[in-house]
Amino acid sequence: MTRLLNFIEKFKAYLANFNENRKLMKEFRKENRKKRWKENPIYFLQGYLFIVFCIGILSTAIFMACGFRLSLYDSIPRGIYKVSSETPQKGDAVLISLCRCNDYYPLHDRAYTQGSLVKYFAAHAGDNITISNEGISINSKLWANSKIREKDSHNREMFSLLPSGIIPKGKALLLSKDNKSSFDSRYFGLVPIHILQKFIPVFTF
Repeated sequence: MTRLLNFIEKFKAYLANFNENRKLMKEFRKENRKKRWKENPIYFLQGYLFIVFCIGILSTAIFMACGFRLSLYDSIPRGIYKVSSETPQKGDAVLISLCRCNDYYPLHDRAYTQGSLVKYFAAHAGDNITISNEGISINSKLWANSKIREKDSHNREMFSLLPSGIIPKGKALLLSKDNKSSFDSRYFGLVPIHILQKFIPVFTF
């Protein structure tokens, strides 16, 4: 019994000493932070900035993994969109990447030919495309801002892979609604429907 009481007393003393040391360390760290802040604010903030950076990277990874994208493309309203597995329909915004077999794909000196593109699903199989000096007409209705340009913004020659006629099965015509300088089907032609990903607006500004 005496040994048990002695053990309890020693344990209480240990806890009291531990709590006291913890308070001293807390005060020491607090004073040390004040000292570091006064001596070098930038160095003091590095640790916090690194934590914020890591949180930002993690948040971005989760954001992307869930299918969300921040879109700053000129072809659609800017904002936050979600890539959907739903089959896109005519009129939807869609996300694509040019196929390697497309004649525009090898033009590595032109940034607009690489990476992902966001356009509108303007026409599908059975629709009739007519190309004129005014632009692209779908079923005799002119699509706004669809005139084919001969030069791009860097005065480089542009060529068109889009033919007039009925769109065949499995193909889609992609255009922009408001951006007359958009790089779309006016140049790279019709694309396979199966490579389109529906791009659903979540919040636009």
